[in-house]
Amino acid sequence: MTATNEFINDGVDLRMEPLRGARAIVRLLLTMLGVGLVIAALMLWVMPGSSFDADLLLMKGVLSVTMGAAGWAALSAGRTRPVAREIEVDLVRREVRVVQRRPSGDSVEHVCAFRDLGRAETAHGVVGLWDADGVHLADVALRDRTAGRLLTSALRDAGKL
Repeated sequence: MTATNEFINDGVDLRMEPLRGARAIVRLLLTMLGVGLVIAALMLWVMPGSSFDADLLLMKGVLSVTMGAAGWAALSAGRTRPVAREIEVDLVRREVRVVQRRPSGDSVEHVCAFRDLGRAETAHGVVGLWDADGVHLADVALRDRTAGRLLTSALRDAGKL
């Protein structure tokens, strides 16, 4: 059993989330593509002046099924949210944890002490963290100045900034 003092963080929320802007844009584009393909598949049949000749029925059927399936797949991929990853910075233990948030329960994906980090960089309120193997752990956007000051001073104490 371990008892630790939590006086260092002074009530500041140090849970920080990695940036997810690119994933959101890709999900938006996939959703738009899926909607476009499904509408195009339906419009093959309901457009004014569309022909129902025997020659075209097979081609329109195959094309609409293919576009509908591709649209449905793009919609499904666009709606799927990635598993929530959170970066937890523990200033008492001097470590960074990458935690997967799942409905079935949280699991720690990676734990790295400040002294074991490969490198850390800060630019424009974002701290980039890499482990000793050069694997990028996260880009952490800081929520407030106090959290940023505490994190950067702890990283400086460990010799990583």
